[in-house]
Amino acid sequence: MEFTKAEDIKKMVGKVIKEERMEYINLNDIEVVRVDKDIKIGDHLVLGRCIALGELTKFLSGMIYCLQFPPAFDLLENEDDKTMIIHHELLHIPLEGKGVVNHDIEEFKKIFEKYPRKIYSLVEDIERKRITIKEIEKKEKQLKKLKEENKDKESEEENGGEIEVGGEADGSS
Repeated sequence: MEFTKAEDIKKMVGKVIKEERMEYINLNDIEVVRVDKDIKIGDHLVLGRCIALGELTKFLSGMIYCLQFPPAFDLLENEDDKTMIIHHELLHIPLEGKGVVNHDIEEFKKIFEKYPRKIYSLVEDIERKRITIKEIEKKEKQLKKLKEENKDKESEEENGGEIEVGGEADGSS
């Protein structure tokens, strides 16, 4: 899995921390990254993940947490949907202590009440987009292959069906 820093998402994280009055969270303690592959737990697509970093990583990086966002996160078109996912991930950071907080049902219910869409409909939308993207990519590959085949045929016709050997077209054998 490859990681790239996601400064654009980190800005959104800072905005959520401020708007939700999560003063106990220091944005400077969080690294925000994009990962190049989907994150799944069982059969479920994960739109974001909060990880408490190990002691050595904390020492080396100065960070305490890492928020990871897979390609599916960028398929969310609505800013509120992205904000909901970020808010959800930030709730894993404890008020005090170390590690991450497992899902506190009451806290997470508040998120679903605040944002109009349910997480499951987001995942369904992403899956539909992925199918569409895969279909488009498949059609583009087919089109590219056809263009290459046509180019080869045109080249043969220009040479009168002769094959170039040694740089000159020659009909003799």
